[in-house]
Amino acid sequence: MRPDFSAQPRPPRASFADLALLATAGFVFLSAAWTSWRASDRLSEYRAAAAQTWAAAKAERKASVDRHARSPRAALGAQVATVSHASPPVVLRNLQDLLPADVRLASIRLEYGAGLRVWLQVVARDPAAYDQFVDRLTVSPHFDAIVLGSENRSGEMTTSIAASYREGHAQ
Repeated sequence: MRPDFSAQPRPPRASFADLALLATAGFVFLSAAWTSWRASDRLSEYRAAAAQTWAAAKAERKASVDRHARSPRAALGAQVATVSHASPPVVLRNLQDLLPADVRLASIRLEYGAGLRVWLQVVARDPAAYDQFVDRLTVSPHFDAIVLGSENRSGEMTTSIAASYREGHAQ
């Protein structure tokens, strides 16, 4: 047998307040879903921007360290360290110990940098005294990278010599 729907009461119709509440709930749900989707997109953008900023900061930090290593202040620090190990009186004393009686130094220039470069203007009474000084200079534990200037071996000799001072052997 078939039920007779005409005799049964109709279910109550939803009131306007119920429909408005249902529509509001649907709107809130869709709005929350859309906001969540946009937030995940922004989160990805923010993470990418943060990673890029982090990489830039790391590169700048490395560049700053490199600049500091090449900066005048760092070079000055290296010079101060060199001067403290190879002060002018120490270098002059080491040179004086090498000079034969017939050789004198007309001028001395000390250039402090990463190391100490010594420039000498040498005057010798004869070539034998000059050769003796050069021999002593080359075997000295205090000097290396010796470069001899041009020389004239007739009579009194005047020539230049450049050498590097070995810091580890300072007294």
